[in-house]
Amino acid sequence: MSQTPELGIENDVAIHFTGLFLGEQGQDNVQAVFIVVNRTDMAMTNIDLTVSMSTTDGAVILDKAPFTLTEDSFGILEPDTVMPAYFTVPMENQETFFSVNDLSKVTYSIDSFDFDER
Repeated sequence: MSQTPELGIENDVAIHFTGLFLGEQGQDNVQAVFIVVNRTDMAMTNIDLTVSMSTTDGAVILDKAPFTLTEDSFGILEPDTVMPAYFTVPMENQETFFSVNDLSKVTYSIDSFDFDER
């Protein structure tokens, strides 16, 4: 993290869209891939978050999509580290997702974020 200060937000948790996992269009295996960046001084576990993603003209790709990382399956998100997060793009939103050719025309946000401090 010290070599990539542009990642995340100081004293906060943020996400960055990194790409997509291409399954077959029209199937339930197309995923938007993000990294979750912990720039706080807290170690976190049992993380539950929701993410929304849309085009700047309002076409929805993800609408409060849930993501859970338990301590048993992931471990602990230590301070100044990142973890990947994969969100399945609903079939009805895949056409919008695949039509994006300029990432400056996409917005995304963390809508909710709960965790246990470690």
